[in-house]
Amino acid sequence: MDYKRNARYFSKTFARNMLILAVAGVILAAVGGFVWWNVYLGFWDIFVEIAAVVGVILAVSAISQRPSEKDLFEQIEEAKKRFRDEAMEAFGYPVSADDCTRTVWGFVPGSVEKITKDGKTVTDRVEFALIWMKKGELAVRRQTCGLLTEETEIAEFRLSLRTLSATLDREAGVLTLQTPDETLVLSVFEPDYQLEEFVDAITRKGK
Repeated sequence: MDYKRNARYFSKTFARNMLILAVAGVILAAVGGFVWWNVYLGFWDIFVEIAAVVGVILAVSAISQRPSEKDLFEQIEEAKKRFRDEAMEAFGYPVSADDCTRTVWGFVPGSVEKITKDGKTVTDRVEFALIWMKKGELAVRRQTCGLLTEETEIAEFRLSLRTLSATLDREAGVLTLQTPDETLVLSVFEPDYQLEEFVDAITRKGK
């Protein structure tokens, strides 16, 4: 994780400062370019040209330093792959893993949050979970990671399929796994049809 860059993504102050710098750079470049092209200033032309170039550099620098959502989600995708590899190893590499396992992830409450362009809420803590449907039970390995600091929490659960109910709430973005003795709520950022089919399979196994 690039903790420093992620901190910039969540920082309102940094975003505001970069916006101001970018706007100032664009204005300086535009005015400088206009004057240089349309007004002959003799010796002072070189200074106007330099000002225009400096404006371009300021604008490009401000834009490039401002982290994007793409940067954040690429980091999360890499972390998810590492988590799955480690979870598969911890579970002893289940046979037919593509059919009997699913990896889900989502954001959980943290110290800061931000709204994406799509209107979704992201926080500085991400939860990954590998769900393994095996004979008679559902094994779940869950890991919570920090996006701003090095933070890792790992837990494993075993839930009886015979008494298990599984509910996927797409709107709330949560998967609830419940038995008479335990309730496990997993965050799911982007539910898809494959997960829905997997949840249906869990429900059928429990009957």
